[in-house]
Amino acid sequence: MGLQCIVVLLALMINGCSFYKVSVENNNVKQEYERVEMLRKASQLEKKDIKKLTYLYFGNDTLVFPDSLYQFQYEKLDAYFYGEYGMDLYCNWYAYWASKKNAGYSNSVARKKISKILYSVNRILEIASGGGNGFMHESNRIPCYVEYYLFYYNAANKVNFNQEEIAVAIESLWQLIDMVIDKNIPTPILAWRMTNIFENIKYIESLITGDFYLYGLLNYIEKNVNTIKNE
Repeated sequence: MGLQCIVVLLALMINGCSFYKVSVENNNVKQEYERVEMLRKASQLEKKDIKKLTYLYFGNDTLVFPDSLYQFQYEKLDAYFYGEYGMDLYCNWYAYWASKKNAGYSNSVARKKISKILYSVNRILEIASGGGNGFMHESNRIPCYVEYYLFYYNAANKVNFNQEEIAVAIESLWQLIDMVIDKNIPTPILAWRMTNIFENIKYIESLITGDFYLYGLLNYIEKNVNTIKNE
């Protein structure tokens, strides 16, 4: 049985049960960015030369995808950037320096909206899988993916923005969810998860108001698929 069929069946089962109704998770992007900024400032206290050091990693004129750059530079990185938390800080500083290249997007609607989309996808995957520390680490890294997508979105990468393509993107998101969700759990728990996932997906759909947001969503889905396949 397909995942979306399960959603429909569970929705019918829980219809009218108000305690299962889950409001859309409208991630507070400002709060997330403030938290990430606090991590970056803490790293400056712990490692005095970190700003100069990271400029050497990220100060060039172009940007390489964060995950790929981390792997490429790994053996030459300061040991401070090893481990999950180390990669969080690496991505944090990547976002800091990349934002300088994206100065035209300062406090822009585009940055805020694409951030909401990415945080919502991460939240969906956290709900689907039952959680884990990896989703907090991913939350710490989302600003670097936002900056990468802002930097590289241009006429050459323009996507075909229409309702059909949005539907294809949402179907890809459901396929990603199917890769991580545990269906062998008690029905009430599965029902809660699927209801919450469905609400968050509707929220994401409401944010796809232009080709850039569709581009960002598609690329972030592909990034997650590749991560899961490589685990």
